Amino acid sequence: MASGTGLQEGQLPDSGGPPRRRHGIVARPAGADVVLYDAARGRLHVLNPTAAFVWELCDGSHSARDIATSIGPSFTGAAGHDTDADVNRILDSFREEELLEESSGACCSSADQPLGGH
Repeated sequence: MASGTGLQEGQLPDSGGPPRRRHGIVARPAGADVVLYDAARGRLHVLNPTAAFVWELCDGSHSARDIATSIGPSFTGAAGHDTDADVNRILDSFREEELLEESSGACCSSADQPLGGH
């Protein structure tokens, strides 16, 4: 069990609603990475391709589970690799760096839904 969370190691939390990028953060490609600039805090963050993929899906309409499921077809890892744990660590890092807004769990209008209705 992950300490203090009540979750099994790698288990994704379902509470709090889908993660949403905080407004005012500028994302720019930098080779295979993505650089985030947080002007309000005067900070730069460099995301590897996996973290950049997670960042793009932090739009308030994808749950942590949706993000982990989406990563599978896009990134191949070692056999037995725990994608849920990776997504959880990335989202925790985004929260620690205050890159995400608090989400109410209410989702967007149908116009904001990705194709396929997920």
